[in-house]
Amino acid sequence: MSDIFVSYAHQDRDWVARFAESLHKAGGFDIWWDHNILPGEQFDDAIQGAMDGTCCVVVVWSKASVVSRWVKTEAREAARRNILVPVSIEGVTPPLEFRSFETADLSVWRSEPDHENFRELTEALRAAIAKNAGAQHEQREHPPTDREASAGAARAGSRRTYAIGGAIAGVLLIVALIGAGLFKKPASTSTASSPTRALAATTPFDSSSAVVPKLAYGVWTLHDAIDDDRNNWNNSVIKFTSQEEVADGLALRGTFSWRLDNALVGTEEFTGHYVTATRQLFLEGTSVKDVPHPGPARLAMGSYSAVVSADERALVRGRWGQSAQSEPGVLGRWEATR
Repeated sequence: MSDIFVSYAHQDRDWVARFAESLHKAGGFDIWWDHNILPGEQFDDAIQGAMDGTCCVVVVWSKASVVSRWVKTEAREAARRNILVPVSIEGVTPPLEFRSFETADLSVWRSEPDHENFRELTEALRAAIAKNAGAQHEQREHPPTDREASAGAARAGSRRTYAIGGAIAGVLLIVALIGAGLFKKPASTSTASSPTRALAATTPFDSSSAVVPKLAYGVWTLHDAIDDDRNNWNNSVIKFTSQEEVADGLALRGTFSWRLDNALVGTEEFTGHYVTATRQLFLEGTSVKDVPHPGPARLAMGSYSAVVSADERALVRGRWGQSAQSEPGVLGRWEATR
């Protein structure tokens, strides 16, 4: 069993080699990354075994890894097990579903052992490893009863790996909201908007006895949906095609049908996350499809946020902007009812 599993994009291999060596020197950690795979081993099996046997997963967010499906899959599994400790390099923002985690910024770290952020990360890892190693030991010493095991298996079978957890100091809901973007004009004629960050307004909420909303019932029609160029996206529609319970809320999938001045211009597939404790909703576009329509408008993938109203009939305080992998877009606001 390793202390730390490092998840990264292969483009960052040289950086990760220096990082792993520095961590080992600083804390004496036993570190696993994919250079440990032996000749003849199956790549997938080796990584799965290493993930299963580690106390802590450090995910290195970079320009390459934020668009890597493999890295995001490993991050989701680490989050599900509450052993995720993310770091950021190259000044990137993590993918939307991981922005609630406190992330160590190592963008200007140059292997200095006394760099403040690196030292803080080392101490956080030491604490997380001690905590998680103790939990694993307790689990081995006191295995679940047959009834507990059956109940746990039933719960696990109905959940996906979008759970958000925190290994450094528990879950920190520092919800940074980049309302995500629709770029509705051709790139050659549009003025790019810079990403902006805001905190979604939230209402104090007791989640201890909360029942998750049925977001997939019916369709949601947008109103007051105006971008910063004053384009009118009212009567666009959101349809949640699936929702599955996770540790802190719901994992979601669905489709936007976008209308500009009431003319259908295209559709956008998305994945998302609903946080029960704050009633906040975060969606991120995964693909777009334009349809023939008059005018030059076209779609780009975006990220979206809103708050589910107490009566579950409205999505309020909505914002959008561009996603990390998309071209710059026009920011805007929206609400929706069903």
